[in-house]
Amino acid sequence: MIEDSSPEAHPAPEATPGEPSIGWHGIIARNQKRYSPDDWRMWGTLGGDVTLVDVAVGSPAWRAEIRNGTWVMLMNQMTFEAFEARRAPVGTTVSVKAFRPGLGHVHPTLTLVDRPKIKREPRRGNRSRIPLAEAGAVVSRSERPKWLGQLCRSAYLSPAARLLGCFFANVAVRNDGWARQWSLDRLVKDLGITQSTLQRSIRELQQAGYLRFNSGRHARRNNSYALAWPVRSERGHSLVRLPWAGTTLT
Repeated sequence: MIEDSSPEAHPAPEATPGEPSIGWHGIIARNQKRYSPDDWRMWGTLGGDVTLVDVAVGSPAWRAEIRNGTWVMLMNQMTFEAFEARRAPVGTTVSVKAFRPGLGHVHPTLTLVDRPKIKREPRRGNRSRIPLAEAGAVVSRSERPKWLGQLCRSAYLSPAARLLGCFFANVAVRNDGWARQWSLDRLVKDLGITQSTLQRSIRELQQAGYLRFNSGRHARRNNSYALAWPVRSERGHSLVRLPWAGTTLT
C-alpha cells in the first residue's frame, strides 16, 4: 500500500483548568470515503472492527514505527474509537495492536504527549491596501527563482495571484521574458480558475509591480505579459486602481 503524505496535527478541545491535559498520539482515522476496494477487502479480512489510520510525522505513533496505511486493531485492549472517547491524559502508556501491510501484525508501545502547537501563517494584510509599486526591469531567466521567492513572501497577494505569477514564471514566459501566446480563455482553462478571479489576480500583480503588460487590443492579438521587479512608488501606499488590461481574443 502506498503511504499518503502525513497529515498535520489537529487541534483538540482545551482541558478544563485543574485537569490533566489530553494526551496526543498523532494517529488520525482515515475517512472511509477514501478507502479503496483493496482497503475494504482488508477491512473484512481483519474482522471489520479495525481502523485505517494516517500518522503525523514526529508524533509518538510515528516514533513507534506506525505509518500511514496501518490498520489499528486495539489500543490498550480497546478499539481506536473507544480509546479516543476516553481522552487519556498526557503520560499514558499505550500498547497498540496493529496490522501494517508489508510487515504483518505489529505491537508497538507509545506514550501520549502534549499536543504540539500549530504554526499559523501571519495574518495576511488587507489586499485592498496593496502597497503601490511600479513594474521595473523585466526579470531574466536566471533571476526567476529569486523573483518567485519574493512573490511567495508577499503578505498582500492572494493565493490566486501567486498561482498566476508561478504559472507565468514556470510555464508561460519565454526566454525573452514575455508571455504572448496565452489568451484569457486559455489562462482560465489552464489554471482552473474563473475569469473574474484571473482578472483580479492580474490587477494585483500589476498593482504590486510584479507584472508588465502590453495591450493587444488595437492589433487584435492577445495581451502580452512580462515578469518585473517591483519598484516602490513615490506616491504612497494607498491602492490605485489600474485600468483593466482588456484582451481582444483572436
